[in-house]
Amino acid sequence: MVLLVALLMGFRSDAGPTAWPAAAGILLLFTVASTWLAVIPGLTAKSVDGASAFSYPLIFLPFLSSAFVPTDTMPGPLRAFAEHRPVTSIVNAIRDLFGPLARPRLVRRRPGRRALLRHGLPPPQDRP
Repeated sequence: MVLLVALLMGFRSDAGPTAWPAAAGILLLFTVASTWLAVIPGLTAKSVDGASAFSYPLIFLPFLSSAFVPTDTMPGPLRAFAEHRPVTSIVNAIRDLFGPLARPRLVRRRPGRRALLRHGLPPPQDRP
């Protein structure tokens, strides 16, 4: 579902036919590993609440990685921490598989004619 929404939103990749199964394999291995990390405390917990409380740190792992923001834009201590997280390595490996088109970048919308006129700027056809 995520892939379908991404394609509808304009995600394009110059990845070859082997990169897609490789990325799926990496994601599958990460899912299995994180599931087993949650199984161990789940089996040893004395209550359901105690078992579910362990999953909260796993949910926040992607936020402390390069999944949303490149690590070179982070402040020093956070950058050092994020560069040594397993999620950063996984995200970077998948981005490398999908090529330069999969790199995060800002999408800028061109202002409309009315907004340009309101700010005293010439419309697009009048610009040099």
